[in-house]
Amino acid sequence: MNTPEKKRYTIGIMLGDIQSDYSEDLISGFYTCAREEDVNLIFLMGPQAPLYCTDILLSNDNGHYHYQFDTIYDYAHFSKLDAMIIAYGSLSLSTRSSNLEQFLNNYADIPCLLLEDIPKSTDAPYLIADNYNGTRSCMEHLLDFHHYKKIAFVCGPKNNRDSNERLAAYRDTMEEHGLTVTKDMVVYGDYSENIDELVEALLDNNPGLEAIAFANDNMAKAGYRVCGRHNLLIGKDIAITGFDNVDFAQSLTPPLTSVAHSSFLFSYTALKNTLMLCRGRKPFSKRMPSILRRRCSCGCTPSLSLTSDAVAVTDFKAFILSSADQISMDVFSLIPYENMRVYYTALVRNFFAYIYENAFEKKELHAQDNYLFTILNLLLGHHHISTELVLEKFTELLRVLIANTEDDVISDILSDIISMLHQYTHLKDVSNLEKQVITANRKAWFVPTFTRDLINDDLNFMDSIHHVIERFRLMNIRGAYFYLFEHPIRLVAGKPISFDEDLYLTAFYNQNECHLYEPDERPLITEENGFSSFLPEDRRQSLTAFVMFSGEEQYGVLLCDVEQNDVSFVQTCSLQLGSLFRFIHLNNQEKKVQQELKQSLDVIQNQNHILSFISEYDELSKLLNRRGFMERAISLCKDHEGVPAHLIFGDLDHLKEINDCFGHASGDFAIQSAARLLTKNLPAASLTARIGGDEFVSLVLSSDPDFATSFPAKLKQTQTDFNAVSEKPFFVELSVGIQSFTCSPDTDLNEIIKKSDEILYEAKKHRRSSIKKS
Repeated sequence: MNTPEKKRYTIGIMLGDIQSDYSEDLISGFYTCAREEDVNLIFLMGPQAPLYCTDILLSNDNGHYHYQFDTIYDYAHFSKLDAMIIAYGSLSLSTRSSNLEQFLNNYADIPCLLLEDIPKSTDAPYLIADNYNGTRSCMEHLLDFHHYKKIAFVCGPKNNRDSNERLAAYRDTMEEHGLTVTKDMVVYGDYSENIDELVEALLDNNPGLEAIAFANDNMAKAGYRVCGRHNLLIGKDIAITGFDNVDFAQSLTPPLTSVAHSSFLFSYTALKNTLMLCRGRKPFSKRMPSILRRRCSCGCTPSLSLTSDAVAVTDFKAFILSSADQISMDVFSLIPYENMRVYYTALVRNFFAYIYENAFEKKELHAQDNYLFTILNLLLGHHHISTELVLEKFTELLRVLIANTEDDVISDILSDIISMLHQYTHLKDVSNLEKQVITANRKAWFVPTFTRDLINDDLNFMDSIHHVIERFRLMNIRGAYFYLFEHPIRLVAGKPISFDEDLYLTAFYNQNECHLYEPDERPLITEENGFSSFLPEDRRQSLTAFVMFSGEEQYGVLLCDVEQNDVSFVQTCSLQLGSLFRFIHLNNQEKKVQQELKQSLDVIQNQNHILSFISEYDELSKLLNRRGFMERAISLCKDHEGVPAHLIFGDLDHLKEINDCFGHASGDFAIQSAARLLTKNLPAASLTARIGGDEFVSLVLSSDPDFATSFPAKLKQTQTDFNAVSEKPFFVELSVGIQSFTCSPDTDLNEIIKKSDEILYEAKKHRRSSIKKS
């Protein structure tokens, strides 16, 4: 229980983009510090749909509703926070369109710390990366060490301070070296990796380009992809650098040179500073240091950090322990607590001391020794210790030892240990991947069944909430709080939210209790007794807030005590809850109008039919979706055992180019036309589905031995005929891969789809370079 001497503070975290590796590390730092400092967290996160996903939130009648997500920030006043951290640079463009100071004034009643920006007219404390000097060190390395002269820059959003400071460093450094920066040498991305067309433009407009500096690592991924398509060897034909040094940077091929800015330590330090605000002390404002990590992508050659000079046998022990300490400095730099770093450093020393004692002195050490496995399990159990980095550094030291010993027995032992390390980390990666796949599949199947079970005429409101709670517990969501308006509020894009309706705690559960309030017992939520007033006192919680809405109507807020990697999953569930509450609201309205009962029942039944259709069919193409296809295909294979069949994997050529050049309406036309072209050439009993934005799959029962060659020819002719009469300024064409098999109850459709996709990959090499008609 809390005591007056030690209050458990509740800190709000205001974030926007949560999908990037940078944001994941940022959130992880908050989680870690909150655990250590016994702090409650309430994340107010307004997820941003990437530009390439905007059409997902489109409505035929009323436009998109992702502005609803931004309203989560208005609930800060109902959270009863002791302080708040605002990651201003990550908020959506609509939120950041106002003046920063005006935005901060909205929360003048809450002590705030600002991330990723600097206030001009307020004394709010802030933390920001040393963007300028970090980028400058990178540019100076490219210019002075590698002597590149033609360097382009991929910037972030134009109204983002981090992005602008990094761009300024690029321009200043180029100018100081007497190099001209043309308008074609700078492009503006959105910090996501989906900027291939921008990188293509840089290469097209800057012949002889020697290097591209990216304002973050995510966008650098696009550089790797595009340069690969142009057969440019990164680090040789062209240099690429990034910023943030996220985990994947060193696992890219070649490893990415990046400016190391620890978002984990960034958020960790931010929460520590915010606790000073809570305790009445003024926290410091600072720029967090950035350090260039040189790797092969900029043209640097890999080199061992450990010496490879000969070492006298009598010095091996001291050399090994000294090297172990150096490894610990490299591997454990992101662990915030000194005692933890000391603990893990001791494990590394023990690992190599054990190797020295048993390999060098006794010459009796088996690579499968249980003690070595025990230490590896302890080391790699911490979520901020990189498996790849441990493997790299341990292998590096072992190879140096092999190079410096003349004893064949010792060399063989050390070589076996290196093999063991690679096998161990590989098996660990496979095991983690299997767990991730199982978890992802459970979540994928959970959502449609979650919706199906909720939309039920026989369930009243209380039964529905109870059902939601039971389903959440099934998915290991530790706790949830349902705050609902007495009547839904209507929100229109571009207009501020108005809290005219009373907000009530309707139900909650945590590890200790579960309570569903009757309508006349529900606690009214005010700014004085906000969300945090109802948290348990005996333990801390990290809660994420999700707005529940359907169309323009908002029903309230869901707070979930959820693991970081489940946030996106619960976000999807909250959208389904919005549909549930809309359903319940409509149902209650109809029950009050008895003379319209029959009409109301028809509406509800129609909605159920629509939801059932949506669960198995793709609305745009009118084909089956992935779920509908897999269910029918499995049944078809069982019912036709021994029958020859063919699986066709089709890909609509250059859908992105159509969308970008002619608009999403043209993209929709292309998808619908492709669906018709594909089904037109198939037997009526065939199964055909749209399983992705531009991907189609068909299952055909046919004993024709030439089907795999005859069908593509028929499809090609049908496409030619269609495009000849089509008045569209682009071609509609599909590339296909066909895998033949024999039906069986044990048919592994996923494996067959994978094989047909590999065949498709080869077919796509022969598609047009551009879909535009000349």
